[in-house]
Amino acid sequence: MYTFDDVAGNKNIVKYLRNIINGQKIPHAFIIDGAGGAGKTFISDIFAKALQCEGHGPKPCLNCVSCKAFDNKNHPDVFYIGLQDKKTIGVDEIRTNINKPVSIKPYRGKYKVFLIDDADKLTVQAQNALLKTIEEPPAYAVFIFMSENYKMFLPTVLSRCVLLKLKPLPESEIKQYLEFKKSVPEASAGAAAFYSEGSIGKALDFINDDFVRGMRGKVTSFLSGFRDKDLLGLFASVKLFEEYKPNIKEVLDFMYAWFRDVLVFKETKDADFVLDKENLVIIQREAFLYPKNKLYNILDAIDRARYCFYYNSNFNLTVEVMLIAMME
Repeated sequence: MYTFDDVAGNKNIVKYLRNIINGQKIPHAFIIDGAGGAGKTFISDIFAKALQCEGHGPKPCLNCVSCKAFDNKNHPDVFYIGLQDKKTIGVDEIRTNINKPVSIKPYRGKYKVFLIDDADKLTVQAQNALLKTIEEPPAYAVFIFMSENYKMFLPTVLSRCVLLKLKPLPESEIKQYLEFKKSVPEASAGAAAFYSEGSIGKALDFINDDFVRGMRGKVTSFLSGFRDKDLLGLFASVKLFEEYKPNIKEVLDFMYAWFRDVLVFKETKDADFVLDKENLVIIQREAFLYPKNKLYNILDAIDRARYCFYYNSNFNLTVEVMLIAMME
C-alpha cells in the first residue's frame, strides 16, 4: 500500500518516473540499478503499480481494482521473473516468462509489465534472447530490470534501456526516515543508519530481521567478554565467525563500530557520540577497562582483516591472525 511519497531519497528518479507517467511517454525498458537494499524493488513496484492504476495519475491511487490486485500480488498483467534459487537467469526462463507472454495483449490494464529482479544475473544467451523483444516491443510492453551491477548487461541491451542509478542515502536521512516513517526509537535508528551503508533495506534489516538481530546478539556477547579470553578461548571463537561466514563483512563492520564506540567514549566521556546506545552501559564499562593504545591496535587488526577478505584471503587463517593481533 505504498506510493512514491514513501520513497526515501533519490528524489530526481522519483520525479522523472512521475513525469513520464503524467506525460504518458513511457519508455519500454528500464534498468534500476543500486546496491542491495537501496530500494530497487520498492521503486519498481510503485512505478509498475502507477502504470497500471485506473486513475492514470502520476502516482497509484491505491483504491482502484488494479491497485488492489497489484497489492495482492495477483495482477494479471504484471509478471515477476527472478533467480528462483538459481545462480543465473537462463534463456529458458526468458523464453517462457517474457518472450511468450509478451505477445498476448494485456488482460485488464493499458500495459503488460515485466519486473526482472537480479537482472545482472542474466546469462549472455538470455540477454540475447531478450534483445529482439526489447528492440521491437509491443506498444503495451514495459520491462523493468533491477540490478546491482548494470555493467553486466550487454552493450546492445544497455543501449535500449533507460538507466536509473540509485544513490546511497546520507546517514542523517536514513535516521530521520526510520524515526518518522517507521517509528523506530532514536537510539536504534542512529545505530541502524550507521550500519546501513546508505541503504534503507540494510537499516531495516538491522532492526527487524531475526537473523541479523541474532548475529548482532552473538557478536555483542563475544565482544563484551573479549578481554577475559585467553588464546585458546579466542581460537574456539573461530566457530562463531564460521557460523556467519557469508556475512563476514557485516560481522567485521559491527566489531569495528563496537570498538570505535568504546574508544570514542574513552576519549570524550560523551554518550551522544556513541552509536550503539542499546549497549551503552557495556560500552561505558569497557571504555574504562581498555588502554587507548590497545583499542587502536584492535581497530587496526579488524581493518586489516576486512582488507584481506576483500581480496578473498583464506577465511580461518585471516580470522585467527586478526584475533591474535587483537590480543597484542
